[in-house]
Formats: sequence, structure tokens, C-alpha cells
Amino acid sequence: MPSAIDAPVVGVAGVLTLVLTTVAVQSPMALLLACGALLTLAVLFVVPHDLVLGLGLSAALAVLTAVPLNKLDNDPSLKIVIPGAVAGVLLASLGRRHATLRITRMLVLLACTYVVVACGSLITGIASPFYFMAIAMSLLVLFVSSNCGRDERELVTLVVVLLGLVEVAIALFEVFVNQGPLFVSTGGLARYNPYLPDGTLRAEGTLGHPLVLGYFFLVGFALVLRVQWPSVWKGAAGIGLCAGLVLSGSSSTLIAATVATAYALWLRYRGAVRLALVYLLGLGAAFALSAGFLQSVLVSDVSSASHYGHRVASLLAVGSLLTERAPPNVLLGNGADSATRLYAAGILPDDGFYAIDNQLVTMLAEGGLLALLLFSAFLWVTVRTASGAAKPVVVVLLVMMFSFDVLAWYIPAMATLVVLGLYCTVPLSDHRRVYG
Repeated sequence: MPSAIDAPVVGVAGVLTLVLTTVAVQSPMALLLACGALLTLAVLFVVPHDLVLGLGLSAALAVLTAVPLNKLDNDPSLKIVIPGAVAGVLLASLGRRHATLRITRMLVLLACTYVVVACGSLITGIASPFYFMAIAMSLLVLFVSSNCGRDERELVTLVVVLLGLVEVAIALFEVFVNQGPLFVSTGGLARYNPYLPDGTLRAEGTLGHPLVLGYFFLVGFALVLRVQWPSVWKGAAGIGLCAGLVLSGSSSTLIAATVATAYALWLRYRGAVRLALVYLLGLGAAFALSAGFLQSVLVSDVSSASHYGHRVASLLAVGSLLTERAPPNVLLGNGADSATRLYAAGILPDDGFYAIDNQLVTMLAEGGLLALLLFSAFLWVTVRTASGAAKPVVVVLLVMMFSFDVLAWYIPAMATLVVLGLYCTVPLSDHRRVYG
């Protein structure tokens, strides 16, 4: 049971959720989420001390992935209830463990990065309150995940994989039964899947975009070997998540999954076995690329103007970002969500697709050189502190940052920060206060 000192913190989180329930009374889904948050708070008040953070984080991830993205546009109350309910649950879980919390270098570096981007927003005079709310949520998620113990890490890992498998089931229904997105409208833009028969649309699940869905499948695939399941179950789950990657039609995530697999095998084996695996993998890749299907689909999709050309153009725009902006913007950026304005100003090359698709270039655009330096230090710390067996998980997420604005989408951002917090810090088994 929580101590008397813990109770006020849990109480504050409960009051926050009650307020949100009042806001949500005109929306059945928002009201359901608020009531679910209250129930979760009650459970957090009695669960064992060494599982409270893991349970709170698992509940937060479930809420974030459960609500279809188009519901946010049709129901404005959800934009308040969802972050409020998640914050309430996470604050309550932190209240139970207030005496053992630690502040990591990752958290400090990411917070400083966000502060610089916020300064860029203030310089341009465009500062959305939702952006500051997203900053607070991101830092809270990283703070909670980096304070999880070993049992909590296993619990959250299991929940991420299970949520990924649920999305696979939804994707299968979308592609083969509904023949289109089940929850989210594509806004009139047909996203055809290059890996399935002509006319087949890419799955979107509850996440609102094929690439976002593919990224979540990728996170689950990278974590599946970390789940405490029999090997047969792990294999089946891995195959299912790979099928999800194909259903999403995302070439970037398929390539990243291949890189993760090769790197994991490289770390696992030594000597002649490693060389044999590398040879077989190279031989298999050569055979696959020589096949007419993959050569015409994978290679053509990756090399297309919308994929390769767009991402190369974003990289080449680094020079313009450094030379065609005012000195304060070069140093501190143009603020959050400034890509559209930079495209309109001609600083970013306008190819009709207003997304940079490179997290590092996006950081340079939004936060300038200072934010890019801080964010690079953040990434360096994650790689240096990741445990050996977890390095493939971390590497695959970093690889995706060169072809996707990971932090610009709330599900990829939260999933990434959860994984980095869990696997780039030493789990606290004795719950002492540590600063690392």
C-alpha cells in the first residue's frame, strides 16, 4: 500500500482525471477513457511497489494506441482527455516511487533540446500550447520508462508486442476484408501497397498513417526477442509483425527490420558461424534482388522520387538552412512545426510533399544548430548506454530517424522514448536514488 506521503500525489492525479471526466461528459469515448483512467489510478494505488511504473506506462501506451486518430479531429474533447488521462496515470505511478527516482543524462539532454526548439517558436512568434503539452508528455514518458525496474521493463516490452499484434489483426481486416482503412480516412489520397496486388490499399490501423503503423510494427519486431516467451511463440509473433510491415507497405521499415536482424545475428554469433551467416544473408539478399518481383517493387519503390528523391532533397537542404536564414534562426531554429513555413519560403525544396522525413534535418530546421547539437548528444548517449543485447533495438530506431520524422508523430515519439528509457538505462533493482 502507498505511504501517507504518496497519497497526496495520487490524490492530485485523481483530481486531474475527475476534472477531465467533467470535460468529457458530452463525448462517450472521452468519458470512457476518463473512467478507465480513474480505474487505473485505483489499481495503481494497490499494486506492488515494484510494478507500479510499468503498469502506468503500459496503460498510457494502450490509451495512446487505442483511440483512432480521426476521432481526435471529430471530437475536440479527446485532445484534452487523452493527454490529461495519460499524465494523471503516469504522475500517480511516479508518486508511488518518489523516493527512488533518478534523473538521467538522456532526460536532461532531451529537455534541453526541447527548450531550444521552444525558444525558436518564441522567436518566430508562433508557439502552440499543444506543442508545449507534447513536450511535457514526451519528457514524462522518458522519465517514467528510465526509472522502471527489470520486472517492469519485461511488462512494458510484453505490452508493446501485444499491442503490435492487435494492430496486425486490424491491418489484416483492413486489407483483406474492409479493403481500406477501418478507422482513419486517407484524406482522398490513395496509398497503394507496392507489395500486394494492384489496387490494394496500405493498412493504417488506429494510427492514422501507413508509415506510423509500420514504425510501430518495427518497434514490436525489434522487441519480440526480449519477451519472456517460448521460442515458438517468439517466432510466430515475429512472423506476424513482419506480415504487418508488409501490410503497411513501408519500404523504410522493411529495410530497418532487415538491418536489425543482421545486426542482432552479428552480435549473437562469433567466428566461423558469424561469417557463414553473413555469407548466407548476402546470398539471400542477392537472390531476392535478382527476383523480378523484389527488383521491380522494392528497388523501384525505394528509388522513386517520393522516397529516395524526397529524402535526398531534405539532406541537400541543410546548406540552405545554414545560409538562408537569419543568424538567430540558424542558432535556435524556426520553432516547432515550421517545415510548412520553410517550404513556403523556399528554404526547403518544394516537391509537393511537406514533410522533411529526416529527424536530424527536422531538428536543425526547428531548433537550429544548438538543438541539433544537443539532440546528437542525446542519440550518442543512447547508443553508448544501451545494453549489448538491446543494441539492435536501439540501432534500428536510430536508423529510422534518417528516413522518418520520428518525434513529429505522437505514437512513434512515445514508443521510441519508452524503448530508449527501458533499454538505455540500468534497471533500478534496489530503488535507490541514482543520478546517471
